[in-house]
Amino acid sequence: MMKGAKAIIIILFALFFGSLLLVVAINNSKQELIKQYSQKENELRKKADDLFAQISNIQSEKKRLEDKLSTIKKDMDEISTDRDSWKGKYELVLKEKEDLVSKLQTTPKAAREGATLAAPTDEAHWAGVLKEKAGLELQLSDLKSRLSDASIQVEEVKKTKAEIEVEITKLKQSNEDLERKIKYTTDLSNNLALDLAKEKNDKKSIEDKLSKLKEENLSLRYQIKDLATSKVSLERGLQRLVVEKDKLNKRLQETDILVRRRIDEVLDIKKDLEGRLKGQAATAAESKSIELAPIVVRSSTSSKGIMLPADLIGKVVSVNEANNFVIIDLGENSGVKAGDSLKVYRDNKQIASIEVIQTRKDISAADIKQKSQPLQIGDLVK
Repeated sequence: MMKGAKAIIIILFALFFGSLLLVVAINNSKQELIKQYSQKENELRKKADDLFAQISNIQSEKKRLEDKLSTIKKDMDEISTDRDSWKGKYELVLKEKEDLVSKLQTTPKAAREGATLAAPTDEAHWAGVLKEKAGLELQLSDLKSRLSDASIQVEEVKKTKAEIEVEITKLKQSNEDLERKIKYTTDLSNNLALDLAKEKNDKKSIEDKLSKLKEENLSLRYQIKDLATSKVSLERGLQRLVVEKDKLNKRLQETDILVRRRIDEVLDIKKDLEGRLKGQAATAAESKSIELAPIVVRSSTSSKGIMLPADLIGKVVSVNEANNFVIIDLGENSGVKAGDSLKVYRDNKQIASIEVIQTRKDISAADIKQKSQPLQIGDLVK
């Protein structure tokens, strides 16, 4: 039983230290996960800030390019309007020129001569016409120059527009890339948030398990304390049992010695009685007399004037019905001698009278003189 208690205590201590190591490992793992999560969260936040800054710069650049494109379109519209206006003026002047040329060609020779004669009077008119023509030609030349410059500007604007469109396309692609990155970052942040929530749930579960382990640990400590107390009481009880066992063994040895001694005495008495019975039987066959006469005479002479103690009580330990005698557990040590008369009782009622014929230290043999019922082992003798 002590071995079982020791084994239980060892198992409880092993469970306690195992649970303690498990709690330490779980706590270290939790701290490591929290640290990794914090690092990843800081990195993602930094990347998100950089991406938002890039998006802001790209949007500003996009707005600037769109404003520039709008200004260029407005200038192109103005140039196109001026070009159409000057083209109309040029066509009008050209038409007037053609009309004058046709008029000159269709005018008769006499009219031309008359006109020549009348030239001095109309010279001012023609001078104005020529002056106007020269001015129109100058305006036409200027208009052509401006149209050429406008064409060059239009080509440059078209080129700039194409470049701007290419830049806008690149910006759109960059914007889409940034949006994809932002989406990825958002998804990653959401996943991290889910992982964090899961980690919190796991942490709560671990804390619950830790609390349960602490409660179990406390319960195990109480059990260990109770087992230690039980162990001490068991050891004390075991010591008492060992002492009692030694006492019982000693008493058993003494009892065994006493029983063996009494058995030897009973055997001796039996042999003696058998020898006497055989001798008495032979004598009775010759003299036809009863064997009690010599016993009575001897016992009366040996016990004359002797009174047995009033509190002397014994028991019948053996009954021999065939030879009409019993063995009682009273002997010389109790003051019993050959020839003493004793009474046999059962249930406080006398059932027989006996007379001691032989004695030993602790037992005696007695003849049955009178009985009202058969004697049994255990009947009281007084």
